[in-house]
Amino acid sequence: MAFHFLLALIASCLNRAEVINRTFHRVSLTIYSLWLIAFASGAISGMSRIAPKH
Repeated sequence: MAFHFLLALIASCLNRAEVINRTFHRVSLTIYSLWLIAFASGAISGMSRIAPKH
């Protein structure tokens, strides 16, 4: 998250914001996608342990 914040700060402070904004959005999408996969796999794993096994 610190890297994400620093990239956002740099994007807003530099004059070449367009190039950095494209990079920022690509990195943000990648980070969010990885987080979503980790969250969903953890939720599925946790729910499969709770479900009764017959």
